[in-house]
Amino acid sequence: MATVESLVAELNELCNRYLIQKETFKELDRIWEVFLAIKKQGFRITTTFWETDSPEQDLLSDTGKKDFEKMMEIRRLKMDAIEKHEIEKSADRRDEEQTLIRKLSADFSVNTEHQYFILALKIPDLVLFHDPDQLLNELFKQN
Repeated sequence: MATVESLVAELNELCNRYLIQKETFKELDRIWEVFLAIKKQGFRITTTFWETDSPEQDLLSDTGKKDFEKMMEIRRLKMDAIEKHEIEKSADRRDEEQTLIRKLSADFSVNTEHQYFILALKIPDLVLFHDPDQLLNELFKQN
């Protein structure tokens, strides 16, 4: 049986080839075989989620880690504003949060370039799916 590391590496390679070749790509079945092989080994595959203790933090740069801390503080302030029924303030905080999430996603993408599936370092049975530009939507909508 192949290791999950080798399966993830193969799946990333296949996805990168798919993005280059598109209509001429002939290995769609292999993508699904590898994807299912990862799941059969007991791994969960989920999108990045940017929450407290989320595994993505390990793959952020120092600047990204600081932005993550800012985002968590902004979320706290947003929730406080919601509880106080301060609608404008909570909307402003939501906008700040979304800006920081985009920065985090970009930082994460730099550190995981050309990797759409990433083994989570903190959670042993988790594979992160990260496709911020939604380049693989067409591929995964097919099945």
